[in-house]
Amino acid sequence: NYVLYRWTVAAAILERPEEAQETYVRMFPHRDGEEAAKRVVLTLVALGLPEFAGRLTDAAASSHPEWEWIGQVGRAVGQQRLQKRGGELKRQGLELLEAGQAAEAEGLLRQGVEFSPLDDQLLVGLGRALEAQGRGQEAEAWLMRGLNAFPGHPWAWQRLAEACFGRGDYAGAEACYLRYLRLTPEDKEAGPRLAVCRRRLAGAGPRVADQPPRLVVFLVGGLTPEMARQPAPHFLMGRAWGELLPEASGPLPDAPSWAGLYTGAPASAHGLTAESSFQRPLGLGDLAVPSLWELLPPGMSLGLTAMPLGLPVPELPGWSLAGLPAGLLSSQAVRPDGLACLALANDYHSDFALTELDLQTAPERLERDVRLEALLYHVERRKLAAALRMPAVDVLVVGLNVLEYIQRGFAVAHYRTFAAYQQVYAWIDNLLAMLAPREFAVLSQRGYDTKGCQPVRGGFYCLSWLRGENGQAHYGDIAPAILAHLGGDAGRLGRPR
Repeated sequence: NYVLYRWTVAAAILERPEEAQETYVRMFPHRDGEEAAKRVVLTLVALGLPEFAGRLTDAAASSHPEWEWIGQVGRAVGQQRLQKRGGELKRQGLELLEAGQAAEAEGLLRQGVEFSPLDDQLLVGLGRALEAQGRGQEAEAWLMRGLNAFPGHPWAWQRLAEACFGRGDYAGAEACYLRYLRLTPEDKEAGPRLAVCRRRLAGAGPRVADQPPRLVVFLVGGLTPEMARQPAPHFLMGRAWGELLPEASGPLPDAPSWAGLYTGAPASAHGLTAESSFQRPLGLGDLAVPSLWELLPPGMSLGLTAMPLGLPVPELPGWSLAGLPAGLLSSQAVRPDGLACLALANDYHSDFALTELDLQTAPERLERDVRLEALLYHVERRKLAAALRMPAVDVLVVGLNVLEYIQRGFAVAHYRTFAAYQQVYAWIDNLLAMLAPREFAVLSQRGYDTKGCQPVRGGFYCLSWLRGENGQAHYGDIAPAILAHLGGDAGRLGRPR
């Protein structure tokens, strides 16, 4: 199948559709035929060949309608097919906007966004069209999305800065004015506004970077015991570590596994059995039992950054920045929503994959283009940088997804996977050295198979206040340990809401 996979992709690139389909269907009966068939289609999508990808998806559906991936990948193929239409609508809409026909431009640009949801020119253009019609509040949402897709639009930064200033959000205004002045340093009128923001913020409360949290929790998907057991001190981090023991019922998707870590309860109690998706995002409110984040002692504040099961964004004491599958940043992805412009100006992105197409093709795109790997690392670093600029909290939780993406594309023994582990440990070490919290924890809901890039249950955890090495614990023991350590009532875990 490795040969047939390469052959099919080559035939598609050479525009030989009959040959591509012939070699493609020959993969089905062989070992790992379903996974190989899926990978061919995603590779063609990553290569920008949606017509070929659609043809092969139809062939797979005809032969094996029971394959679950066909519908999911089919939506991704359809989305890419429609992007060309989005480009044409953008051209027409922007021409109308320049001609002063804002209402007509709005209609075309809205249609274009449906086809190309990450096109920054479409998004900012729609914001301009709404602004021209006096609908400033609506415009803000689209300008935020456009700047999150690409930050090089000075007018949009200026508009957001003035909106924040007008409603007394001086932290957001300061951050947006700084981004605006980096792009337009010759503007002399923005400087006085920026000075006013800084005077008003002189008595503001501390940020995370100024006041150490009591506890920092890193949620690192895909952290495997195989890598952590390498005989090198920087992998052990000088703290307790061990393997999470799986449930007897076998593997579960990511979301139920994270829910088990948060609640100390199995899926039969917490109620989640499906994966979170762009069509059905999952949050803490979907749990049938409370999570440890909701049971912290009174008066203790919490900051959640890109946490799995974070959408809809929970209303908790402190603040929350949504992670996958939130997509481009909006006020609905931040709580309280007054922090949205501050997060935007600090380059916060909810995830490397902002659409279902991104998520489906991530391994193939990373394998093809090292620049996308650099973008992945940038997105993860900016999560940490944005968290440091948020208001100070007692407990800071940060979700890191880089290992998830790298291990879906490369084996555990691959040098790029090894480098990714080094990066993650460096970020953890540096953030801990900067903040000097009283305790920290590193949690992962499972690891990856060393040979097949397939997720498996189990994983690695580290609890800094537990002493000793090579300990083992059931995943359900982690939430009670954290909660009891912080002075919360661990007895409330696992009880129905």
